[in-house]
Amino acid sequence: MTIACTDVDGNNGLITTSCLSNCSRYQDIAEAEASGAECSPYSCGNGVVETGEECDDGSLNGTYGHCGDDCTATGSFYCGDGYLAASEQCDCGTTTTYQSVISDANSWASINSCSVSNGQYAIYPYDSCAYNCTSPGLSCGDGRVNGSEECDGDYEEWEGALCSDGITTCTSDSDCGSGDTCGGAGYETPGIGSICVGGSDEGSACDSDSDCTDGSCSTNAYNLYRYRVCEADCTWPATWTGPVGGEQQCGNGTVEGDEVCDDGNSSNNDACLNTCIENICGDDHVYVGSESCDDGSLNGVSCTADYQDTCNYCNTLCQYKTSSGGYCGDGVVDIGELCDGGYSTQLYYFDVTTGKTNGVCYDTYESNEDADANLYFCHWLGVCNGGAENGDYCTLGYDNWVGGAPSTLPDATGYDQNDCEGTDAEGDEGECVPPICSADCGSSCPVGFKTTGLFVQSETSGAEPSDSISLYSYLNDAGDSPDNGALFIPACNVATTLTADIDDSNVTPPSVDIVFVTDLTASMADTVDGGLPDAGEVSKIELAVDATIDAIEELFDGFINSSVRIGLVSYSRGYSWNNNFCNANTTEADGAYTDSLLLDSSEESTLISWVEGYTSCPTSGTPTYNGIQEAIEVVLANSTAEVQIVVVLSDGDFDYTNAFEYPDNQEKCDSSFEVNYNGLTFQGTSACAAEMYRDFIDGTNVLIYTAAITNNVDDQGLTAHISSNECAWDDTSGGYGVAVNAEDCTGNYAFIAQDEEGIQEMFEAIVDSILGTNVTFTATDESGETTTTTGEVQAGENVELPFPEGFVCQDTEQTVPVRNVFYGSGSILFSDFTMTYCPFE
Repeated sequence: MTIACTDVDGNNGLITTSCLSNCSRYQDIAEAEASGAECSPYSCGNGVVETGEECDDGSLNGTYGHCGDDCTATGSFYCGDGYLAASEQCDCGTTTTYQSVISDANSWASINSCSVSNGQYAIYPYDSCAYNCTSPGLSCGDGRVNGSEECDGDYEEWEGALCSDGITTCTSDSDCGSGDTCGGAGYETPGIGSICVGGSDEGSACDSDSDCTDGSCSTNAYNLYRYRVCEADCTWPATWTGPVGGEQQCGNGTVEGDEVCDDGNSSNNDACLNTCIENICGDDHVYVGSESCDDGSLNGVSCTADYQDTCNYCNTLCQYKTSSGGYCGDGVVDIGELCDGGYSTQLYYFDVTTGKTNGVCYDTYESNEDADANLYFCHWLGVCNGGAENGDYCTLGYDNWVGGAPSTLPDATGYDQNDCEGTDAEGDEGECVPPICSADCGSSCPVGFKTTGLFVQSETSGAEPSDSISLYSYLNDAGDSPDNGALFIPACNVATTLTADIDDSNVTPPSVDIVFVTDLTASMADTVDGGLPDAGEVSKIELAVDATIDAIEELFDGFINSSVRIGLVSYSRGYSWNNNFCNANTTEADGAYTDSLLLDSSEESTLISWVEGYTSCPTSGTPTYNGIQEAIEVVLANSTAEVQIVVVLSDGDFDYTNAFEYPDNQEKCDSSFEVNYNGLTFQGTSACAAEMYRDFIDGTNVLIYTAAITNNVDDQGLTAHISSNECAWDDTSGGYGVAVNAEDCTGNYAFIAQDEEGIQEMFEAIVDSILGTNVTFTATDESGETTTTTGEVQAGENVELPFPEGFVCQDTEQTVPVRNVFYGSGSILFSDFTMTYCPFE
């Protein structure tokens, strides 16, 4: 069963508990956590209404008629919310929402002065709206008697008598009110008589020509009747009109007077009507055998079928025709549909800074803010396919639209625009892919994405595509296979994320010795943005200390089935002239000091206390070479561990060469210093980088990770070149040469942080790289250019994998090579690969 819980970050959620072995009760939270269960925070979008949520329709959140993006009804849009959406013709709200929406000056209901909510009766059509958001609603003039109406567009004839009130029809006194009589003088049954022919009294009953103005009294007898027509306010008039002339004595089988025919029967479905005229199309009588229908004046008026339904109507030839109602695929956005065919025209509020959306909108000039004061502008959104911004939202301008003009929705805001102009490692830009309507017309992709499972196939001869693969570490010393495979990517328009379940239970961890080498030079006392900290600010060394302590704790916790030892080295020119600098009590002429030799987890607190001592130490210059040398030649000198790692933490710069020995030799990494490496001559800091790469990385078994706290691209490149990444070292142009270009290196040993949050994430990535596995994908674009992407992940379910840079969706299936590198022996099982994407349409 699941019970409520709070995770370590203070987030409320649920945790799964099991029944105790003696069946006496379920576990409490502490017992469940001890057995490996975790508190999973509530999540909007999982389709389950949880604490704090008003609703949750999963992937349908934010679409018409469903829950809002934030799992509240406030963010939803539907028929009855008082605002015009999708293909609604009107929306006056429901009986529940009417009072709130009519008071909102921006609602459709308020702007259009709805007098009642949807489905309620109003006197005038323009004041009403039907229950399904079509117009008009119940009102006078809609042809239906409702509300307080006596009639609505009706016409009535009466051949009998009237009560003495002149209104009520009757056949006897009992049909009349108290005191009234039936058929009194002036209200008798009209019977049969003559009518006026011609003149202004045409059709009125008469006894002689004198009763007719400008006309004559007929010689033929007619059936007389009274009639009345409904007034404009849907009430009957106070009196009946007439008597007036009706049919001649038709039906006696004799053609007489102005009769065209008289077949002596009462049927209106043969050649002669019972009014003694021919039955023709348009007279509202079906001539059986010749006509299939006859709706009179309504012939040719098409009927309106319900959504996904049909209806029949009579055409002008009195033959039935079938009309189809709206349906998904007819190219018209009907009520209940978000889009229909081709490109979706739904607009969204978008903030380019956060890269997020904030609900739907209808006017490209609109804007709104979220609770954090982030400003969003209304845009027609797509998603970048390829390039550095692959999977990010992009904005579609009218002039750049492909596939048809976007009606009246030109993107003219000029704010928060993103055109996928960021380039990937190969310099390629992405393409902004417009949203294409889904087959059910309920969503569009991109913006609303789909998820699909992927097949993978190992390199082993005869292997078949499968939903899982066990991979040994790539190019492992034992030669175990398979150590790589291929992931099958279906045809798509856009792809954003890859996930898989990762099981490392078949991996035997190695023995590991790790040395943290920390830069204690003066610039480490500054903030990340430069300058000494003001009140409330923290320095780079303070952030580095916290991150290093977290890393030590996590590494000891992570290697529970293996031997791991950790040592500490720090470096600064301050060690060379001060015998009481930082943790030392002697001078170190080369500026490097061993704070601690290799210790196991039992000495974790000792290591942490040494690291805590770094906080007040930063001063003087940067002998980086000597710090790394101290770690390898002193701390790791006698190490027999299977894996030996040095983690170098600095702010990216280094001042002195390997010859630094205070005070006798203080040679710096300036333009006069040169190093020959790889057949080329490097100068300055590039020469110092080449010197370290040559002496500590090239041809050695020690793995060096670098963690650079800097936003200087030159310093980022320098530190990348003293890591175990594979670097080109083939260009010395520009004085500093290749060492200032981080893009010349590939691998997963160089990390960069530019702010406080980034420092913590950088150390977490390094720990993940050591504890977990480094997954590598190789993507090939349509031009044949390949790009390799590596990222560190740990075992778990539904783990997000590094998305291949350079990957671009195509209209055919693609294969992407995949491999992984980890410390230890055995293999890692990857299963249930999934991709979030838009299928090719």
